[in-house]
Amino acid sequence: AVCIGAGQTCVDPAPEPLSAGDWECRCAQGSAVGVASPAKCVRDECVEACPTCAMRGGANLCEMAGQSCEDLTTDPSKTSDWQCVCPAGSPRKTKAPAVCEIDECVDLTNFGARTCHDSARYAENGCKCECGWQDASLAGAFGPGADAPC
Repeated sequence: AVCIGAGQTCVDPAPEPLSAGDWECRCAQGSAVGVASPAKCVRDECVEACPTCAMRGGANLCEMAGQSCEDLTTDPSKTSDWQCVCPAGSPRKTKAPAVCEIDECVDLTNFGARTCHDSARYAENGCKCECGWQDASLAGAFGPGADAPC
């Protein structure tokens, strides 16, 4: 009655009369076991596979998008609360990869001689750099990681 009341299965690993008190409560998912008491069941939807989990077909949806996965609560009764988190920490999106902002120009501007702007903050190859001191006819745009001759 104790295990069933907690939504768990009761198992007596040694049903002999001399082994009283060794019964176990087992969780529906996972390997948690409680001896003579309910188990502390945990369900991490970022690790376990299920139809509503981040882990599907042997791969984590968040990790495939270059993001981390976070299950807000590992309580088995609370499902579909996992979220994908961008590498910089935000934004976050529940039950699907988030749209992460990318700033490819962070390390490209040097000592004021070169100015870089990322025109496509949610896509790659949007960084364009211009030299501030060159003649306007020589100023050009350079791709990500390119060293403008400033």
